[in-house]
Amino acid sequence: MDSNQIIIQLNDVNFQYSDSQPKVISNMCLKIQKAEFIVITGKSGSGKSTLALILSGFIPHLVGGKFEGEVSYQGIETQTLTLGEISQLAGLVHQDPENQIVTSNVLEELAFGPENLNLSKDEITKRIKFCLSATNLHEFISRSTDELSGGEKQRVALASLLAMGGSVLILDEPTSYLDLVNRTQVLKTLQSLNLLQEMTIIVIDHQPEIYKDLLTRLIVLDEGRISGDYIKDEIDFFPYQVPLKSLESIRDLSAIKPMTNVIKTKNYNVFIKKNRILSNISLNLYSGLIYGIIGRNGSGKTTFANSLLNLLITKGDVSILGENSTKIPTYKLAKDCGLIFQNPNHQIFEQTVEKELLFAPLNLNLDSQITAAKVNQLLCDSSLQQYTNYPPFGLSFGEKRRLTVISVDVYTPSILILDEPFIGQDRYNFEFILKILEKRKKNGLISIIISHRKELFNLVDKFIVFDEGRLIAEGSPEDLVPLLKNKLLYPISHEVLW
Repeated sequence: MDSNQIIIQLNDVNFQYSDSQPKVISNMCLKIQKAEFIVITGKSGSGKSTLALILSGFIPHLVGGKFEGEVSYQGIETQTLTLGEISQLAGLVHQDPENQIVTSNVLEELAFGPENLNLSKDEITKRIKFCLSATNLHEFISRSTDELSGGEKQRVALASLLAMGGSVLILDEPTSYLDLVNRTQVLKTLQSLNLLQEMTIIVIDHQPEIYKDLLTRLIVLDEGRISGDYIKDEIDFFPYQVPLKSLESIRDLSAIKPMTNVIKTKNYNVFIKKNRILSNISLNLYSGLIYGIIGRNGSGKTTFANSLLNLLITKGDVSILGENSTKIPTYKLAKDCGLIFQNPNHQIFEQTVEKELLFAPLNLNLDSQITAAKVNQLLCDSSLQQYTNYPPFGLSFGEKRRLTVISVDVYTPSILILDEPFIGQDRYNFEFILKILEKRKKNGLISIIISHRKELFNLVDKFIVFDEGRLIAEGSPEDLVPLLKNKLLYPISHEVLW
């Protein structure tokens, strides 16, 4: 490795969030060259997101804990720099994009960083034009940031960092909320920045295969240490991929109970503020099946899920388990219709992991059905048993996601809606969520998944496809292949489907 080209160097770096917790990063030494495209992967909890915080200077400048070792940028130790100075060298797109959106509309968000650098108006305008083009956000320039979908927020977060003009871009699961079209656009942008502008790209992701044509190096973490470091020519497989057999076995299951209609909508419309987001949705969903709701970013998928629990203004007919659900308060609906929000930070209420797991049963008067053995089993199965008395907001994003999944699954609602449940999950925890879906299907219960993951093709029984606020199709994956290809919703191939 050419020492003149080294842009980032870590020497014997250790980090732990508190004295009572084990080290998250242990004796790490790492050299990163200019214009490398590095993908970092590993099991959940292996230290990937913490490493991103260290590389970007958030640790030790902003995030508390015990930090040891040395991190340098072009020979300058980051502890001698301010976080503002580091931000001009390197930017971080967080796993949760809401953590870094600070203004009320997209234009202000893109201008926020350059304005704080005291750049000229002409330079700010130039940078905004560039990042709008790079992320395909022109039509969103006047949109309110709180009205954006998860995928749209992810693109805004990336664009706002590009506007800072740094030479290193660190991205924590940057495509997790994106549909195929926007994911492809982001990957092309990253490739262009890397090849044409010699920007150093560092990506944290559980799906390293997405970047197989872009990466120059793959780093695997395990328990805070580098367990593998490969250049592109040395990579003959990608670790932690979900085997198709796990998915196909669930799809082939037959429910033990006859199917009944559990959700029915007719001429159903949903509004956010005064804007109609969904128009004339008519659906019949049945027990014992796994449904996948898919569509482009901003097509109305999450809106539909939230509306079923009366969290939004609706017009038209909707019944859940045979009752007009618009007349039922949300807290009563939640007893039969469990919803796992897209962002786990919106669904955490208690001070410890164990209390969070019991929050819904206690408030729904179902706690008498929940045994200590069941609680312990769920914590073990979700790899959260070591965090029983830990504050939930101290967990990683992926761990918080699993906590919200089990905090609803614990009382086994008749209907379970999971909005992007696989974000932040490695193969093993992906399979844990699959086991929940498998058990529900065996017991004749309905599960509804919102996701952009291609694995849905081998998992779900039926797709529901939204586009620009309308239901455009429903049916089995095989039946919808031509439509989905034309809409460019998914990377469909023979291997994916069968």
